[in-house]
Amino acid sequence: ICHHGAMVMRTARWCSSTTAIRSVAERHHPSLEQFTEQFYRQRTPVKLVGLAEQWDAVRRWNRTELLSRAGTECEVDVIRRWTPQVGLEYFTPEQFTCTLEELLDHLDETDEGQVYLAMNDLSEVSPALSAAVPIPEYCQVDSGNPKVNFWVGKSTVSPLHWDIYQNILTQISGRKYVRLFAPETAGMYPQQDYFSRNVSQVQHAREFDERAFPKFKTAEYVECEIGPGDALYIPPRWWHHIEAVPGSEPSGGYNISINFWWNKE
Repeated sequence: ICHHGAMVMRTARWCSSTTAIRSVAERHHPSLEQFTEQFYRQRTPVKLVGLAEQWDAVRRWNRTELLSRAGTECEVDVIRRWTPQVGLEYFTPEQFTCTLEELLDHLDETDEGQVYLAMNDLSEVSPALSAAVPIPEYCQVDSGNPKVNFWVGKSTVSPLHWDIYQNILTQISGRKYVRLFAPETAGMYPQQDYFSRNVSQVQHAREFDERAFPKFKTAEYVECEIGPGDALYIPPRWWHHIEAVPGSEPSGGYNISINFWWNKE
């Protein structure tokens, strides 16, 4: 994969923090009514502790199980893992196709990995893997069938952006840190192009160029970390930055997430 226009910031003054106001609210198996009235209708993020703790995927997905269920010829689409050099091209990436086994071989040889299996439709990747992932009842609210996305990598970053969907991000293996900013937050520096306005020029919400984005330093956010079996509800248009927690993968394992998109706005 060749990416042009890489970002060069040799003289930048990097800032490692903005302004935290609180941790994301946490609930352990709230009822559908509680979720709907307290969070969905209020457009408020919530960490759903233990949502997927009983799932087959959380209990069993390792290299052997993934390849046993999906098959060694199962194909996936991968992109280059985000780095400052990749920059905003992360959101308009060149993709290439490999087998799931080839991807796992690559990840087994590194602590970071050069590529990321990002946003693959799980049902298209493998119906057998899809069968191990129940649809959370919360996706029933105002919904048709949610789109189920599959994410596998190591030391990955999803730079600051927002989506037009209701979103439940569920952690299968490893841990992820998430920083969220409300839609009305000032100083988010959206892209000027209308069709890319959901992407922030800041990119990395924890390590950013303070001189280029001075207003972002005072942007208030909420944050949380999700581990295997946990999930995070992200309402539409909430800015979010997601990164794998370094070293959080199990021995010989991967950072794996599933997210559910529904009720496009």
